[in-house]
Amino acid sequence: MRKLLLSLLIFFSATALFAEKGYNTTYSESSSKRATVTFSINDYGVETTTLEGNLFSKITFDGSVATKERGFAELPFLSSTIQLPADKNVDINVIASEYQDITLTAPLVLPEE
Repeated sequence: MRKLLLSLLIFFSATALFAEKGYNTTYSESSSKRATVTFSINDYGVETTTLEGNLFSKITFDGSVATKERGFAELPFLSSTIQLPADKNVDINVIASEYQDITLTAPLVLPEE
């Protein structure tokens, strides 16, 4: 029980640190068998940049990390770490998601290497 409380305290402290950035992460347990992690982006922008004479778009928000896999568009992503009990099997389901289509004036940036 102490480990769980300590883990939750650390998680919520880390969440409070990131709350001032461009996104929020929340964790809630509705029962001993069900928990929810929610990611919310507060504000994002689309910047245009010129690389080697070509115009590209880049999606940005404070605190974002972008994919860097060669040959794929550079996209921002969010992640979270959750401590799981070692003695339980866990199923992960995405139960809801929202997205917004963004019209770009140029293709997304491709990582250089």
